[in-house]
Amino acid sequence: MSDSNKKNGKTAAATAEPMGLAGAAPVSAEVMPRAALTVFKEGSVGVPTEEEIEARGLAVGEKLESLGELMHDPGLSEEMKAKVKGLLALAAPVKPGMEEMNTTWSVVRVNVAQPTTQAAAKPEAARPGDLYTTAGALLEKPFAFIPLHFNLENVMFIEGRRAPMCGAPDAKLGVPNGLCKNCQYLPYGQQNGGSGEQVMTDCQNQIVVAALAADLSQVCLLTFAKSSRRAGSDLVKLAKAHPYPWKQSYLLSTEKKSGDLGVYYICKIEPTSRDNPPEVVRLAQALSELYSANRKKFLAEWYLRASSANQMAGSSSSRLRAGGDGNEPGEPSPSPVRAVRTTAFPM
Repeated sequence: MSDSNKKNGKTAAATAEPMGLAGAAPVSAEVMPRAALTVFKEGSVGVPTEEEIEARGLAVGEKLESLGELMHDPGLSEEMKAKVKGLLALAAPVKPGMEEMNTTWSVVRVNVAQPTTQAAAKPEAARPGDLYTTAGALLEKPFAFIPLHFNLENVMFIEGRRAPMCGAPDAKLGVPNGLCKNCQYLPYGQQNGGSGEQVMTDCQNQIVVAALAADLSQVCLLTFAKSSRRAGSDLVKLAKAHPYPWKQSYLLSTEKKSGDLGVYYICKIEPTSRDNPPEVVRLAQALSELYSANRKKFLAEWYLRASSANQMAGSSSSRLRAGGDGNEPGEPSPSPVRAVRTTAFPM
């Protein structure tokens, strides 16, 4: 939900605090230790094997089964089982004619309508400051949600271009600029380990939150970048105060601001200070584990494709040409392969 206002580099990205290792063994939410609050540290940079990717795919299947088992749990109400059924259909969609094909869980993102927004997904009824999804749905404000998973990502936009020039879905490996830690465009707040002198660049570090709508109707991604990044940091702090992120729900709204280039809107987070019912906690934990498994598979595939692109770039007989189609990631080495572009990350 990055705003389109560019205040001549005056916005500063706060450094996010690590919240523990993702992928910890599943435990009961009631006794989940704070260290299991998934986020930010998603493993070291490395190229996975085909076997590892297959294993991650199997893990996704196991988490899907765990979510599906809730529909037959005698401890859940019929209303809750209906909610589980609806969410399961979103997580593992079956399309006519493709019943036997594996379909990726496509999670929509939530955007803020700015006065200058011209996105195709923006509903005609949306007004500046409204919230809408990349599927074209207008959301009620404030939007009540339950956080499931946090991560960081780096995205580099250049003035006048609609698509990002480079992107790193884990803030570690960018396409096409390679390893983020070696990149000259490392975002403000991430340079020198997050301390010392910082220089503004075109690359932005953003906080991404997978969230369950409080009405249990859908899972979406909330992106906190630029002037809205502080709201993401506030949410991180609020979530860290509890043993697991989905213990309580929160409210997302927008706030009107003005800068050198005019009026714009930023995100605002407010706590409800109300614990979620036990059956909602169980559903949220199952969804969090499923989302995490999907994301691990996605990142493994991202790194493997990047490695393949790097090998192609190193061969004199198969150089990547400028003007790629936006589907192939670049190399993981410090030397950039600028022929390849990226779009928004699915996970």
